[in-house]
Amino acid sequence: MTSNWIKLRRDYKLHFFAGLGLAIIIGVACHMFAPSYAIAVVVLGVGGIGWGKEIIHDCFLKKGTPEYADALITWAGCLPVVVLLEFLML
Repeated sequence: MTSNWIKLRRDYKLHFFAGLGLAIIIGVACHMFAPSYAIAVVVLGVGGIGWGKEIIHDCFLKKGTPEYADALITWAGCLPVVVLLEFLML
């Protein structure tokens, strides 16, 4: 049972850091060109990519196990970038 818990936690960490990396890339690009829309673009972009991966890759293509938690944790990875962007806009 311990090995399943470690594997599950590793999957969540990978999803979180994937969301964080996507948010950094999207946030930097958007903040340079349209800073007033950066937060919305980061939240919607990372959320869309996370949900898209779960729906298309895992559900339709049957290449993984679709889980709501994976999409939500991917989306949660953008929250530190959103906080940083909020401070940059002050």
